[in-house]
Amino acid sequence: MSNIPYRFNPVIIPLNVTSGINGVFVFNANGAPVSSGNKMSGAYLGINDRKTMCVYSGGITKGTVISSGGSLTVSGSGSADNTTVNYGGAVFVSSMGSASRANISSGGTLCVLSGGHASNLYVSAGGSLTVSSGGTCTSLCVEHANCLNMSSAFIYGATVKAGMLTLDEDNHEEPQSRFSTISAIGAQIMVSSTCKVYSMYAESGGYIQFIGGASAENTVAASGGTVHYNISGSGIGLGVYSGGTAVIASGAKVEHTFVFPNGSAVIESGGSCSGGIVSSGGTLMISAGGSATNITSAPGAVIIQG
Repeated sequence: MSNIPYRFNPVIIPLNVTSGINGVFVFNANGAPVSSGNKMSGAYLGINDRKTMCVYSGGITKGTVISSGGSLTVSGSGSADNTTVNYGGAVFVSSMGSASRANISSGGTLCVLSGGHASNLYVSAGGSLTVSSGGTCTSLCVEHANCLNMSSAFIYGATVKAGMLTLDEDNHEEPQSRFSTISAIGAQIMVSSTCKVYSMYAESGGYIQFIGGASAENTVAASGGTVHYNISGSGIGLGVYSGGTAVIASGAKVEHTFVFPNGSAVIESGGSCSGGIVSSGGTLMISAGGSATNITSAPGAVIIQG
């Protein structure tokens, strides 16, 4: 406590405050502390009279546990690390605030508002993560797609394990690239509108579909995963690995397709593929009316033309 450079009454200092470089503690009407320019660890919110806490202006909170009725607001260069959000608890990350290593349990909520950033999040089934327009989220694992709500947000690095997630764009005039490194492992992801995605991965029952002008670069289907380009969907760089399946349907165009051993790709009538390699043990089926140009097949590759 000696690092706090102002006079204080030790009776009302919040629990587990470790240091303070500048700023003061302000208490809300219910006795909840507001941390500004200080560090706090191991706080519990939603218990007794400790319901809410705001962290801003360089304030740092670590190991905070938020239970029913409790809430944590992080903004203005404040940060929250290693936060647990239990049933009925909520975290709000607003402009210039950041949250990292948060675990959102069933019934818990984390909202990333415009200008806020969250990283290394785990959302259990029944938990809720909302990333609003202008908010950013990186390194995210979601047990069920229903847990994730987005509106013109930026998502970099997400694994979705179940349910169905739609990636869309509000701006239909110019392709956008708000999403990168998205994995469907047992989940369905539909990429539509003018949405542009870099690096997608489907595995273990995961299904990714591109429709309505959506485009992707560096997409992978492997081990029970399926990638489906449909209705004006397009892609550059498609890898189909062992156990994976890719379908290029009518109106879809894909460049640079690589089919590896035990992978399978199908070009349906009206679909087209230009450039690529089919490795030994890989299969490429070209239906009547489908187009495949500049495809190199290795000895042992299976090319079927209908």
